[in-house]
Amino acid sequence: MKSFKEAVTNIQISSRMQIVGERICEQCDASVPIIKTPKGKVSECLNCENLAMQEKYERQMDEVEKRKHEIIFNKFSIIPEDLMNASFNNYVPKHPTQADALKKAVWYSNNFGETEFSSLLFKGSFGVGKSHLSKAISDGVKGKGKTVIYIDIPSLIKKIRNTFGTNQTDEEIYAAIEKADLVIFDDLGAERVKKDESGDSWVAEVLFQMFTSRTNKHNVITTNCTSEQLRQRYGPLMGGRIVSRMMKGTKVIPVEGEDMRLKEF
Repeated sequence: MKSFKEAVTNIQISSRMQIVGERICEQCDASVPIIKTPKGKVSECLNCENLAMQEKYERQMDEVEKRKHEIIFNKFSIIPEDLMNASFNNYVPKHPTQADALKKAVWYSNNFGETEFSSLLFKGSFGVGKSHLSKAISDGVKGKGKTVIYIDIPSLIKKIRNTFGTNQTDEEIYAAIEKADLVIFDDLGAERVKKDESGDSWVAEVLFQMFTSRTNKHNVITTNCTSEQLRQRYGPLMGGRIVSRMMKGTKVIPVEGEDMRLKEF
């Protein structure tokens, strides 16, 4: 609380300040008063100061949002160790379809959210670079400040299984997947599937729930399987539904070639 002396001093200073004119701010065209003070004339544009404070606040909020996206990516993404450094720059096509896939992956990343289709599906044998391109896409989209989750399907299924009988919950995983701007579903069809007597499986129910939550949203899917193989794999009830959900708004990109991981020995 101000003292009596400070209050009197402020009143005295205010009484010696007079508005003696006005000017037009060169920056924002606002009308700015010119004030005469004991130390001379001053004319500060409060509108410009407010705009500067607003811009600073927005920059701070952008930084908070970026950190939040990074936290979500790190918390929920499951990325194979050999893909950590995968990028568009170190992807070396050795087959025409690989070169085509690279071109389309870069284009999708650069134009994320503005394409006529929402999702991509890289279809091809193991070791042809499908996961490499998907990781590069995730990095590119994440660099735009978007929320991205990269999921290695076999690892995700194992992670959800591990929540059974514990105090952990898989609901947080589902919620994060549903809300993300982009989800990478890597290696679909490579997970272990144990069917019940009806031919369906718990894995199929998990995948159906995830793909249903991602309908009309942006996804990148990689698989070694054909659509018919996926239908058979996930059972008569869920198989067709899963394929139908994941293919809505999805562009298929075939990738062929020899296994890039194999080396002479």
